[in-house]
Amino acid sequence: MKTLILLAILTSLNFAHAEFNSYTTTVTDLSGDKKVLFNINATKKIVGDNLFLDVLALDQNQDIAIKENAQINKNTADIVEYNIVNNQTLETGEVLVKDKITIKYTDANNKITTKEILKPARLVAPANFELWIIRNFELLKKEKSLTVDFLIWDRLETLKFKVSYLGEIDLKGEKTQLFKMNIDNFLLATFITPIKIWFKADMSEIKLYKGRVAIRKKVNSKYEDLNADVVYSYSK
Repeated sequence: MKTLILLAILTSLNFAHAEFNSYTTTVTDLSGDKKVLFNINATKKIVGDNLFLDVLALDQNQDIAIKENAQINKNTADIVEYNIVNNQTLETGEVLVKDKITIKYTDANNKITTKEILKPARLVAPANFELWIIRNFELLKKEKSLTVDFLIWDRLETLKFKVSYLGEIDLKGEKTQLFKMNIDNFLLATFITPIKIWFKADMSEIKLYKGRVAIRKKVNSKYEDLNADVVYSYSK
């Protein structure tokens, strides 16, 4: 029994340390020639019960496409604050989460719109979806799928997505845990390809993400939605 308890403690300590590692990614177009379009650099810092996340998405000229920072409760994966600067679309967003979600959105013409919406039980956004899946892994294994409200900050709303656990899957010779996220709306589902996310078997890190990303690809003079292959590398 003592051995089992000690093993559980050591596992949880390693788990807690690993999930807060900073990371870099390469972003390639799923429908393209696999050329790297963007690199993402993310740094994480723990202060008390809060995880502070800073993310930079850089194009191949090292220009900043998107800049994000967030404050997240590291124990519950709840968002406290989330800020976005999208240099591609010239939009910015400021999100505060207390009893309600307050979104301040500034468009490309500097018009500011502020909206309050009810805080759902399971609020997920790009900033916290990794930690949310980790924190809810055992429940996902039991229930097989959970419905979340995904924050679409530039539309000042949330949309319901279903997160499903697909089991332990081999990925290039390595055991991983596979999850799928798909929009829980029949009409919109025809336009949005399901997202797939592979974690390491011990759920300490994301290995691979395939699906829609916030960054857009430039085609001629316009920016278009990008379905991407995102490969993660972690600093130790």
